[in-house]
Amino acid sequence: MWSECPSGGSVFRIYAEKRERGERISHKLWKELSKRLECEYMRLISSEGRYLELDRSASLVKSTISIAFSHDGRYFASTHGDHSVKVFEWPSGKQIATLEKHRRTPWTVKFHPFKRHILASGCIGNECCVWDLRDGSCIRSQKFPASISCLSFHPNGELIAVSSGSCVFLWRYGFLRKYSLGKSQQERNNSSNTFRSLFQPLNTNFGICRDNEDLSVLEPSGESSYEILRTPLPTLPYHMVQFHPSGQFLLTGEKNRPCAELQFSLRFVLHRFDLEQQTISSSGPVLVIPRAIAYNDAGVDFSPCGKMIVACVPEEENQMAFQIAIFSLVNRADGVLMGDMLYSISLDSAHLWALTNLKFSSSGSHLLAGFSFRSPSVTDMAKIRLWDSNSEFFNSETKKADVIEIHHIHAKSNQTSLVQTLQSDVIYDSINYTPSVEDEINVAVFSSARTMAGTVADGLIYGTQKGRIRLFYLDKWTGSECKS
Repeated sequence: MWSECPSGGSVFRIYAEKRERGERISHKLWKELSKRLECEYMRLISSEGRYLELDRSASLVKSTISIAFSHDGRYFASTHGDHSVKVFEWPSGKQIATLEKHRRTPWTVKFHPFKRHILASGCIGNECCVWDLRDGSCIRSQKFPASISCLSFHPNGELIAVSSGSCVFLWRYGFLRKYSLGKSQQERNNSSNTFRSLFQPLNTNFGICRDNEDLSVLEPSGESSYEILRTPLPTLPYHMVQFHPSGQFLLTGEKNRPCAELQFSLRFVLHRFDLEQQTISSSGPVLVIPRAIAYNDAGVDFSPCGKMIVACVPEEENQMAFQIAIFSLVNRADGVLMGDMLYSISLDSAHLWALTNLKFSSSGSHLLAGFSFRSPSVTDMAKIRLWDSNSEFFNSETKKADVIEIHHIHAKSNQTSLVQTLQSDVIYDSINYTPSVEDEINVAVFSSARTMAGTVADGLIYGTQKGRIRLFYLDKWTGSECKS
């Protein structure tokens, strides 16, 4: 049996040997190959991250708040304090669009689940916009009663869940109409030019349109948005909402009552979602996490397979101590039940207060955690750490510059290993010669790339408080020989 984290090139040798023998490559093997390929990519990420050129200076951009990738990894989008949504190509980092309509800062952005030219953003000015990258236009917009903290596309691509103040809304923003290959390009262009003025009832019998990008257009529905959840107290609003990858569940996060001993925390509830009725099921919640350290959807994540969820929660024996925990969302043959904790990583108080985001990689075999530190000895210290379950990922020394660490999850042995350490962006005080970080990290995400073995992470990005975006990509091997 192969080692779980092979040396460079072994993925291709395994693939070539199978093909040479004429053996069929099973789904299970493809999945295993994707995890191994992602491990090799993580080894080869350059330690020299680079900042992207933006369409305006960082002083005007002000802040980078949210980052999201398209389903195929070709584009990524970011929201900023200059009220814009910026879109870039991956991995070149070339900016291809600046989307502007929001009058206040957009706090959230998401791509359509299978149409890379469609994305949505929501701002603290109570407005949600749906954009078409083909011409950079806002094709739908909707006002809500309060600031929009988070939004999430349903996997069918035709519904958007929006958290706005003390309510969660379902926005039926439109649907994709499929056009036959027999239509001429001019006819399809004419259809694209007129779809903004078409209003037709939304059919609840959803079908996923996965044809070529230019063969479908988004048509607005006659319905707009309606409330599906409301918090008992208006002073405890919703801060996040996220559809499960299957579309059968909806995760919400509402603000907890403030406690003197705790930092900001959310109460996560996993609801069953009735697609036919387009609302929350009356059968009650599937899973409740009473307290989790998170500010929005950046502090919680589903694994791409939908079988796990990660959050920062109190330890069972000591409610004042917190840990990064990965929970099962399925009942397994080995006796693990839904809601059981699979992995945990204890946090000291410094890292607990510094935690900003948690994200799984595309294959689910790596986990990213973002930390942004401030301490008496290091001003505005920013940190991103990537680690796997059950690993010691803290360096107790806070007087030196922080780093980015990438750890690999060894699922079979329940152990982890350090893959690479990346230096964070540090400058030194000219008088005291003490390290300090010139900028804080607001958000960090893995990239997503399609390869012969499936979708894997081949880099990472973080956005800073001053509006900058830093990209880490493969160093000595571009992976072009395996990308489709």
